Amino acid sequence: MSTAQSVIMQLRSDIDTANGITGKKDTTTHTAMQSLITGYGAGGTKITEDWQRPSDWPDLESLGKPEGGTIYLTYDCRDTVSGAYPGRMCLMVNGLISLERGRVENGQFTATAVVGQITSNTYGEDLPADEGNFVVYRLKCSGLWSFTDDNQFTLYLQPCVEVYGTADGDAGSLMEAHSYRGPAQSVKSFVLYGNTFNGFAGTGAANYEYAVERLNMDDWVTGSVLTSLAYNLGSLTYLKKLTVPFDTSAVTNFSYLFSGNMSMEQLDISAMDTSAATTMNGMFANNRRLRSLDLSHFKTAGVEAFANMFNGCTSLTDLDFSGLDTSASAEATINMFNGCYNLTNLKVGKITKNFRFAVAGKLTHESLLNVIAALAETETTQTLTIGAANLAKLSEEEIAAATEKGWTVV
Repeated sequence: MSTAQSVIMQLRSDIDTANGITGKKDTTTHTAMQSLITGYGAGGTKITEDWQRPSDWPDLESLGKPEGGTIYLTYDCRDTVSGAYPGRMCLMVNGLISLERGRVENGQFTATAVVGQITSNTYGEDLPADEGNFVVYRLKCSGLWSFTDDNQFTLYLQPCVEVYGTADGDAGSLMEAHSYRGPAQSVKSFVLYGNTFNGFAGTGAANYEYAVERLNMDDWVTGSVLTSLAYNLGSLTYLKKLTVPFDTSAVTNFSYLFSGNMSMEQLDISAMDTSAATTMNGMFANNRRLRSLDLSHFKTAGVEAFANMFNGCTSLTDLDFSGLDTSASAEATINMFNGCYNLTNLKVGKITKNFRFAVAGKLTHESLLNVIAALAETETTQTLTIGAANLAKLSEEEIAAATEKGWTVV
């Protein structure tokens, strides 16, 4: 086979591989690879919800909290397709202070090399084939960074990077727009400390969506007072646990804040202050693995929009929303439970508008009585839509308790 023929076969193979990952039908190498680099849909390759951090990756968390502006990168030297080492590691860095390669052992980073400069603000080196399967880079910078075109091509096939670091205020923060670019699927874990919180929403958000598996927010600060958290912590596909400890007392817009976190199993928002809230549309939508939520401390007397708040929470069984007050709602019918097929135990507060949860046919008798007790007396007839399965659980006397308040139960 001639060299030209072998090159053509390799190019066709690359195109087929890229199309298989993205589900697209690109016909040239350039467009196929660009589809992978820029992301298919909202963040790269097809979603694999059960991705697990490899047990043989270096233990970066053993280093403790890094000093401000320091970022550690775990880099997998192996090309898992060919078995060969994939070539170069290359970063674009603004405000570079230092970049070292080394290893992590017993909670200590030991540098083995200082990475040299290639061109202005661009740093890189051939990956070492004699230092094992993994290397760790320690990057200190005061600005934004990204992988460059030199290694985006080799990164798209397999997750091989873990990010662990601390921002110094906004300096070096991974929250900034375009602070990390390029192939979203290559980075599987971000562990961040001490950032001024600007959120994942906005320009460049797709690069984070499918990457964050662990998120340490214990000492995050909000910087300037935030009034909107809309979409800020949503679509973090691999994130399984989250605690939100920072101040939200001035936030009015919580729309879709946690939506699309499809691996989320534990969510602790006991410190969240919603006293200023006016919008909660889709706040927890499509958290398909979340089984319980305690919103008993929520204050919602000023909330005008609840639409789709729990839509798609298909595993949710226990919800304490005894802080619910719909008095300010501008919605003709409050419909927040579409897809909540497994909702079993429900507590709510004050219901003043048409209220619907017909798909939640597994609610206990006690939960239904709690909902009826939460109905406010009304001068204009309102409708409580609970569905046939739930209606059959109630006696005529229990339904009459709602009717006497001016409600029709269907």
